[in-house]
Amino acid sequence: MKNDEKKEVKEVSNLDKTLEHFHTRLNCAQSILATYGPSYGLAKKDCFRIVEAFGGGIAHNGNTCGAILGALAVIGLKYGRTDIDDLQARDRTNNMSQKFIYKFISKNGSDKCINLIKYDISTPEKLEEAKEKGIFVKCDHFVKMAVELLEEIL
Repeated sequence: MKNDEKKEVKEVSNLDKTLEHFHTRLNCAQSILATYGPSYGLAKKDCFRIVEAFGGGIAHNGNTCGAILGALAVIGLKYGRTDIDDLQARDRTNNMSQKFIYKFISKNGSDKCINLIKYDISTPEKLEEAKEKGIFVKCDHFVKMAVELLEEIL
């Protein structure tokens, strides 16, 4: 290759990485934390484990959307206190988290998984039925929205 020829390398965005994770059977929280966590010193496998139970609105109970929870974990990694007495960091983290949640709700109408996907996945039977019906395709939008809002904050 000549010196004047440059090999073009396309940088993969955090959004693309997150969606790639999500499309490989990680839940929404895992997908977000696995994208951002390693840049804060977390091993990817630890990111998977830390938020394993956060998908489907916390263990498929339809509560707070896992995409929100994954994003809040990242906000905590970036801004959270490392010293128990650092109340300024605590307050900053909580304020940023509240802004994130407010923006997410204002764009999507809810922060609850059950309301967002319009499906109850709280039993193994209902979860399997949701998978068969392709309900989780809707989650791409919520994962994408969470990453876009997270990028604004970070």
